[in-house]
Amino acid sequence: MKRFSVRIAILVAAIGIVWVSQASNANAHGGVSNEGNQCVMTIGPYRMLFTGYQPERARAEEFCDDIPYEGKAIVVLDHVDTVLREMPTDFRVMKDVKDLGVTAQLEQLGTQEEMEAATLLYEAPKLYPRGTKQFEIDLPKGNYIGLVTVADKNADIVHTSVFPFTIGMGYTYQIINYILIGIGFLAVFIALGVFVFRGRETADQT
Repeated sequence: MKRFSVRIAILVAAIGIVWVSQASNANAHGGVSNEGNQCVMTIGPYRMLFTGYQPERARAEEFCDDIPYEGKAIVVLDHVDTVLREMPTDFRVMKDVKDLGVTAQLEQLGTQEEMEAATLLYEAPKLYPRGTKQFEIDLPKGNYIGLVTVADKNADIVHTSVFPFTIGMGYTYQIINYILIGIGFLAVFIALGVFVFRGRETADQT
């Protein structure tokens, strides 16, 4: 019976760890991740900051990769690595027509023709010597995919960051992720409690 309980505890712990991992991955959208209070976009070896604003709905708030309300939103990209200022950068917003969600990868987006057909906003490559790019979007509720591409001429390579995001989903999406993470941690704590309890029982018997 004790062995059976320990096996269940191990299984619960494993499920909890996987659960937390999956929920955490869902909370990090593609090339964008939350680091402290900043939303960091990874482009090859380089980084940008992604910040969304909706001054008409929430003046004082900043958003990472999920815009909670429909309507106008301002997105600002800041070059963390100043070398990016010397690289032509383009930006694209696509409708997530394939329902790829937060795990979307570049190779899953299809051919260039398919990407262009799904594109809602595109700005051709240019330099941003001040290190800041600001643009406005006004899109209905739904799932979208953003792409930022930089051309590193010195290394003769192009880096692309894919970042899925949502519009008009409110805060529900984020709350669900936090609940899932909490359930995962709870499962791990329960499993640890079983180990401790069984360990004490064994010690008392000896």
